[in-house]
Amino acid sequence: MANNSLKSFASGMIIATSIFTAVYYFQPFNKREQKIVENDTLTSEEVQAYLNNNGYISISEQTYDELVAKSKEFEAIKNQTQKASEPKLPEQKETVPIPPSPEVEKKIFTLTVKSGMDSIQIANLLENAGIVDSGREFEQFLTKKDWTRSIQVGTYKLNSSMSYEEIGKIITKKK
Repeated sequence: MANNSLKSFASGMIIATSIFTAVYYFQPFNKREQKIVENDTLTSEEVQAYLNNNGYISISEQTYDELVAKSKEFEAIKNQTQKASEPKLPEQKETVPIPPSPEVEKKIFTLTVKSGMDSIQIANLLENAGIVDSGREFEQFLTKKDWTRSIQVGTYKLNSSMSYEEIGKIITKKK
């Protein structure tokens, strides 16, 4: 008897599913529910306003191509000048860091670390301020030292002559 009950239940499910399918596919189309999607086209004024509001500029393709060509010319001249001025030295396995020349202006920056800031945000702030050469490298340095979770909330005076180690010790209050 249980077998007949199961067959009856399965038959009922098939019939109900068939009815719902028929109603769904064969119901009359209601035009009031149809959404008309209009093709929004932007005017050049709207595009220009967007660019200006977000700090971008637009240039023509011709101007862009000219800038790219000049950039390539500049790189080629720069490479030729560097090659010509480099003395021929035997290969060295270790590189010795060159201290910054005294005529380079030291940049001073006050870093304010707020609650919720991560090491990537801090590294980008330092790069934008000219304190570190590469925010990505500084963030990798902090990660390698396992200092990313030790950064303390506060305000710190930093300058561009500091090493990654010095900056890291200051913002993590490590000794």
